[in-house]
Amino acid sequence: LDADRHALSASVYHQALGIKERELSNLTDYLTNIGTQSAFMFGFGVGMFSVEIPEDTPKYLTYLYYAFATTCLGAEMYCLSNSTLCTILAPTIALNGPRGSVHAAVSGMYQERDNIWRVFAIGSMGFCANFFTWIWIMLLQYRTWEHIGIAVLCSLIFIVAAVIVIRGVRRIFSRFELKQTEVSKKQISGADFLKKQTAASALTAISKESSAANL
Repeated sequence: LDADRHALSASVYHQALGIKERELSNLTDYLTNIGTQSAFMFGFGVGMFSVEIPEDTPKYLTYLYYAFATTCLGAEMYCLSNSTLCTILAPTIALNGPRGSVHAAVSGMYQERDNIWRVFAIGSMGFCANFFTWIWIMLLQYRTWEHIGIAVLCSLIFIVAAVIVIRGVRRIFSRFELKQTEVSKKQISGADFLKKQTAASALTAISKESSAANL
C-alpha cells in the first residue's frame, strides 16, 4: 500500500509539473512579445528627442511634448529590461533550482507579468499623447484658422480612434478573463486528489486480499 501511495504521489507531482512547464512556456512567449513591442516603442521614444521643436511653439506644448516622450521612454525601458530578465532568469531557476522551483518561477512570472503590462500600457498612452501634442505643435506654427481647423479635425479623429481602441481592449480582456472564483469551484487540490486516490488504492488492495483469502 505504501508503494502504491508513493507511486501515485510521484505520478500526480509529475503531471502537475508538466502543466506548470506549459504555463512557464506560455508566460515566456508572452513576456518575449511584450519585450519586442517595448523595444519598438523605446526606439520611437528615442526618436522623439531628435525632433526639432519650432522656436515660436508655446511653452506649455513644449513641456507636454517632452514630458510625454520621457514617460514613453522610461516606461518602455522598464518593460524591456524586466521582461528580458524574467524570460532569462525564471526558466533558469525552474530548470536548475530545487524541487518546487517551477511553481515558484511560474508564480513570480505571473506577478511580474501584471506589473509589466500596466507599465507597458502607461508607455503606450505616453506615446499616443506625445503624438497628439506633436499635431498641435506642427499646425499651430502657421497660426492660421485653416491650420487650427485641421488640428481640431485631426484631434477629433485621434480621440475617436483612441476610444475605439480602448473599448476593444476592454472587450477582449473581459472576454478572455479567467475569474478566480470560477477556477476555485472547478479546481481540485492535489492533496484532495491524492487522498481520494489513496483511499481507492486501499480499497482495491483490501478487495484483492479478500479474494486471495477466499481462494
